[in-house]
Amino acid sequence: MADYALLVPLVLALAIGWWLGRRERSKDRLDRYQASFGSEYFSGLNHLIDNHTDAAIESFIKALEHDSGTVPVRLALGTLFRRRGEVQRAIALHQEVLAFEDLTPLESCQARLALAQDYFSAGLQDRAESLLLEITDSGASGEMRDEALGLLVKLYQRESDWERALETSLRLSRNNEDVHQQQAHYCCEQAQQYLDQQQADEALQWLARALKYDSRCVRALLMQAQARMAQNNWKAAIRSLRAVEKQDPAFVSEAVPVLVRCYQQLHQPSALRSALEQSYQRSPTTTSLLAIADLKQAEDGHYQAASYIAEQLKRRPSVKGFNRLIDLQLAYVPDQARDSLLVLKGLTGQLQQSNPVYRCRQCGFSGRELHWLCPSCRSWGSVRPIQGLEGE
Repeated sequence: MADYALLVPLVLALAIGWWLGRRERSKDRLDRYQASFGSEYFSGLNHLIDNHTDAAIESFIKALEHDSGTVPVRLALGTLFRRRGEVQRAIALHQEVLAFEDLTPLESCQARLALAQDYFSAGLQDRAESLLLEITDSGASGEMRDEALGLLVKLYQRESDWERALETSLRLSRNNEDVHQQQAHYCCEQAQQYLDQQQADEALQWLARALKYDSRCVRALLMQAQARMAQNNWKAAIRSLRAVEKQDPAFVSEAVPVLVRCYQQLHQPSALRSALEQSYQRSPTTTSLLAIADLKQAEDGHYQAASYIAEQLKRRPSVKGFNRLIDLQLAYVPDQARDSLLVLKGLTGQLQQSNPVYRCRQCGFSGRELHWLCPSCRSWGSVRPIQGLEGE
């Protein structure tokens, strides 16, 4: 309720200034102002002062009836209703504004945009789209047009219509990093549809577009490797995976398992080990550490692999690394130590399974699955692998 109590005085202050600007400055302007609104307006103010926001809003609604000059306040109250979750009241109020005969072109555009936002919140996609297209095709001002286009992009995104989302975003006048990042992800979504249909060539075309919009799009590089693997082009896939580290070292842990598979297909264990060790030196992650340990285990046995992990964990401890170290030690420790290790293994295993693997840097959402679009704050590319003791 505190937010609403702050918003209503601001709206009223703007409305009062606008009204006073229309009145002649005279000694009795307060009397004229009171006569214009009537007792309901001042009743609303009293409710507001007493922190009775709901009662205040009802009084303001009654005070504003049959007065088209209060369009800005009506629009603001409708927005407040929508934010409170009272979408039907917002729709009714904004429809009422649109029915006024003496609206200026700007007021008409503002009312249609507000109503489109109401429809969008209510899940009435077709109605929202129709109004938004009217605004964008009517020669609205740059800011108003961009706001309508931005809502259209969200609408197409909600419908998973990635191609139209991309086309609409390209019409935005603002041209910043966030928009380019969204455009790259729309291309990746299109590419994923082709990958699901086993059409790697078409997917690669969309991924090339993604990297054109955002050259640092790690998702496009990972998917590029996936498409090239589908074509059995293992060397090209490796190039894409090696590029991930240059673009964003935090995602090395996503590239390493796929990199291992590519080198295995080429039967190049030495090249794999060299690539992993170089990567680990530049951008150390637990996933890289364990991949190197796997190679050591295959070549030199459990003890050497365990010794290597133990040495590295002194510098960069992690639950995942410690859990793997216990697994290796169980293969060669005396029987009297096995029971203790098994108990410890159960504890670290539970800890590893219960910990989130990814976290959104915008809102803090966490989970065990990588979402390129955060389910909580709806930000693209903000979910990243967790680093440190409980992560990589």
